[in-house]
Amino acid sequence: MVNKSARYTDNYQILIPIVTYLSMCLREAPAPSATTTEYQTRCPEAADTWLIDTAPAHEIAKLMNRDKASVEAVLEEFKELFRKSEKTYSIDPISKQPSYDYALVLRYSRRLYKNYCPVAQQTKLGKVWSRPLNHEELFGLLGFIADRVRDEQQRQRTAQSNQTVLVVALLAAFASMASALISLFK
Repeated sequence: MVNKSARYTDNYQILIPIVTYLSMCLREAPAPSATTTEYQTRCPEAADTWLIDTAPAHEIAKLMNRDKASVEAVLEEFKELFRKSEKTYSIDPISKQPSYDYALVLRYSRRLYKNYCPVAQQTKLGKVWSRPLNHEELFGLLGFIADRVRDEQQRQRTAQSNQTVLVVALLAAFASMASALISLFK
């Protein structure tokens, strides 16, 4: 469930570029050191790097020219869109702290696990990856975000309208009571 403070309306300017980037990114990263020996034993011709479909918050923020805190807040708050890695895989160059990787839930759910052997050695595809989203999937996801923004704005307009109606009804009731009191004392 989305945090009450996490509103699509307030965050869509950051959500759209993050979703777009994570839907298309396929970046090269070092193979995990814990399994590199096992990986190279099973598949000795494999490269020392993999193509992966995730990115740490500091890298996304740098590419978007945004501050890391706002990007990380969006990645953390919208759990229905983004998945945080279980382990840290990189170090934030500024804070020197370990950094989690984030992926789109849609891409993560389609990952292909290849038992440590790449599908095609020439492309260096690693243990876990998924193809970038096609245009229909990306536009569907962006449409989902636009629909949530529209729904939130409609709810806000409805709430404001209901408040206006309530205030007018209370004023009418007060005027009616005042009129009744005045006519009673005449």
